[in-house]
Amino acid sequence: MTWVTGGRDAATFRRLDDKVKHLRHCIVYPDDWDACAKVLPPERHGIGKAHTVSIARDNSNTRHPLGRMTRRTKVVSQKECMVNASIKRWLALTPPN
Repeated sequence: MTWVTGGRDAATFRRLDDKVKHLRHCIVYPDDWDACAKVLPPERHGIGKAHTVSIARDNSNTRHPLGRMTRRTKVVSQKECMVNASIKRWLALTPPN
């Protein structure tokens, strides 16, 4: 599993694409995300929600135990390094399905 943190822009998506560029035969389904169209060739860019159900489920299952992704309090750090550390910790402690 891989991820990047940042805004919903082409620069952030380009960083993500660089991490998975070895997966040449995969199609990306970004729900018509404009940044994706700027980076990916049309044959790797699928638009629509038909194939995003499992992706949305995985995102939900990831965000649920990581409450820091949704709330802004003094108790929870929103710093990028802490968000990345939380994701790494969650992945290490969660058995793959």
